[in-house]
Amino acid sequence: MPQENIFRTKLRKPIDDFIVKIPFPRINPDYISFFTLITTIISVYFFLNGKLWVFWIFLLLTLLLDWLDGTIARKYKMESIKGWWLDKIIDRISEIIIFSFVWLPGSLFIPIGLLIMYLSYKNKFPLLLMFMPQLRFILLAVYFFKII
Repeated sequence: MPQENIFRTKLRKPIDDFIVKIPFPRINPDYISFFTLITTIISVYFFLNGKLWVFWIFLLLTLLLDWLDGTIARKYKMESIKGWWLDKIIDRISEIIIFSFVWLPGSLFIPIGLLIMYLSYKNKFPLLLMFMPQLRFILLAVYFFKII
């Protein structure tokens, strides 16, 4: 499992603590991870058909579900190495889908994402890992605002 860092303890943990209080059903978080892949595909479909507002809704739903799978796993003590790897692999597949259709130069972040996944698993370079996913998200958000 990845090591705690400043991003997790200062920013994410307070939000997770709030989310954990919401009465979610006891569902296997792996199913939520797979559902994020489906919402990613749906979001790209709407992007390709020029319905950007629906694209944004499904993209935000994808991000929310990606956050919830880990939060629900922690809430119900269903965390596992297999689930962590499944979440990371589905995240990379979702990035490939989005970047391939929405922003081809963004596909350069795929090898970076794979490296981040490996290094976070090995608990190496936690400061570097803290900023790389946010950098990828910021660049993607800037691009999306350009196309609107």
